[in-house]
Amino acid sequence: MHKQIRQYRQLTLGQRYQLQALHNKGFPQYQIAEAIGVHTSTVSRELKRNTPGEQYCAESAETVKDKRKKTAFKFRKHHARHEHIMSEGLLMGWSPENIGYRMLLECPEIALSHTTIYRRIRENREAGGLFYQRLPRFGKT
Repeated sequence: MHKQIRQYRQLTLGQRYQLQALHNKGFPQYQIAEAIGVHTSTVSRELKRNTPGEQYCAESAETVKDKRKKTAFKFRKHHARHEHIMSEGLLMGWSPENIGYRMLLECPEIALSHTTIYRRIRENREAGGLFYQRLPRFGKT
């Protein structure tokens, strides 16, 4: 028998509203978890993080989640070495995947994933930068 591995997902706003209704009616956490289709620990963690008093509020929990996400370390870590390695890598025709591996070798404590590198290239383009012009065009001659 295969053990099923679950991927972590944030609660949706709809699940938060369900959690709010059931929690405020006094349902135990295991029944709330079953009703909204998540693990009991997810409900416990959500209530601990986002219940300032005795009443849980779905809308304020969503606001707190959004703020926490925007200020998370992985979304705000900018370092001068990132720009240098990205610029040099793109000049040499490296893909964002290759640049990510290079960062992992040179500075593992501040390395970025290839998806973050793609996002930074897009942000650079939106700000008038030219990183996007250096992206390698694979399969084209």
